[in-house]
Amino acid sequence: MSTTEPDTSVLLTVAVTIRSPRRQQFLDSVRELIRSARQEPGVLGYRVSTDLDDEHTFVFVERYRSTEALEAHLATPACQAYLTGLPTWLAEPAQARVEQAARIDLIDVAP
Repeated sequence: MSTTEPDTSVLLTVAVTIRSPRRQQFLDSVRELIRSARQEPGVLGYRVSTDLDDEHTFVFVERYRSTEALEAHLATPACQAYLTGLPTWLAEPAQARVEQAARIDLIDVAP
């Protein structure tokens, strides 16, 4: 079964590669960031995945109700703490992409 959400939302995708000795500090900050983000009313989805070939590369896929919701997220204490630490954890520059989505189709995949 598939469903369509007709809203206009904002999709933020970020890829980061973390220095090996800083991985645990990064993960601790990300856990707090995820906990905080999932409580924000404008956050429609927030996922972080590890690259299967490189345990130090992570991909964030974040979906917000609006640009204002993204901006509110960026201003939270958890996000500010993450952004403050990020330059010390990065092994290389992060790659980020922001997209406006006028329509998103969701597809259920049975186990």
